[in-house]
Amino acid sequence: MKRTTMGFALLAAGSLTAAPALAQQEMSDHGSMHSETTAMSPSMKSKSADTASMDMDAMFTKAAAQSGQFEIQSSQLALDKSDNQDIQQYAQQMITDHQKLSKQLKSAASMTPPMDAGPANDLILASLEGMEGSEFDQAYIENQVHGHAMTVAFFEAMAENGDGELADLAEQALPTLRDHLDHARGIASGMNLM
Repeated sequence: MKRTTMGFALLAAGSLTAAPALAQQEMSDHGSMHSETTAMSPSMKSKSADTASMDMDAMFTKAAAQSGQFEIQSSQLALDKSDNQDIQQYAQQMITDHQKLSKQLKSAASMTPPMDAGPANDLILASLEGMEGSEFDQAYIENQVHGHAMTVAFFEAMAENGDGELADLAEQALPTLRDHLDHARGIASGMNLM
């Protein structure tokens, strides 16, 4: 099974703008990694694969948990701050779906997922807290589009490159996450943001 821990880490960190360069890097990393592993003993190869799997699982768990917490917290703000019915309905759906996904992640993960949104998301939440009206609506929905695009990307990476319960969870969650992204894009389009 192909392991692209470096590529996954960049996606988890939110670096989608580096996607073309990342694809080239993955190819060269994979090629050089292959030549290095051919010189390793079988036990070293197994330990290396196990470590890569644990690293990928830990990165996915952290990224998925923090993304979910951001979706929940930003959507709670939307329920309080927005008068837009589409955003209100969308926000309620995000809270429901991401709370459910957070419980599933906690059950599937081999570590305790973080319960915070992470430093970068905390900055966005602080910014959203200071906004009102249409300014808030625009920033919220733009963050939903961007956030769900990133989330879909790293869930796809786990589903394609991972194994075990977390890969299964990623695969099962993808249809819902893609629906969230499409719905957010639809709202953004209706607000003439796309």
